[in-house]
Amino acid sequence: MILDTSFLVALRDQEPRAKEIAAEAEAAGRPTRIPTPVIHEIYTAVGAGTDPVINQSDYEALFANRPVIVLDEEDARRSGVLFGRHLVSDTKRRLDRVDAMVVSLALGLNEPLVGRDSDFSDVEADSFELITI
Repeated sequence: MILDTSFLVALRDQEPRAKEIAAEAEAAGRPTRIPTPVIHEIYTAVGAGTDPVINQSDYEALFANRPVIVLDEEDARRSGVLFGRHLVSDTKRRLDRVDAMVVSLALGLNEPLVGRDSDFSDVEADSFELITI
C-alpha cells in the first residue's frame, strides 16, 4: 500500500478510519510504503508550522519501520502525463504535482493508494485502486 500525505495526517490525528486501515494492513502483513514526495509535503508543513519539533517527532514516529520509495524516471514521466491531463481538463478536478507523483508510484508498483477520495476521485487509470479514509 502506498501512503498519501492525507492518510499520514489522519493517522497522526488518530482518525478512526485511518487507524482501522493501518491495523488491517499490519494484521495482514501488508507493506505500507511512503513516497519521497509525501515526505517533502509533510516536511513543508513541519517547516511552516508553529510546533516544528513536535510535528517532526510525530511524523518521524509514523515513518519508522516503513520503506520509503523514490520517484524514478518512468514514474516521473507517468506522473507528468497524469498531471498534464488534469491541468488541461475542464471536467477533472485539479491534481497537484505531489498527488500525481504518488498516483504514479502506486501505478508503477501496482499497489493501492491510501488517501482521501476528494484528492483522487477523478484519477482515471487502469489498475488504479484507492483505499479511502
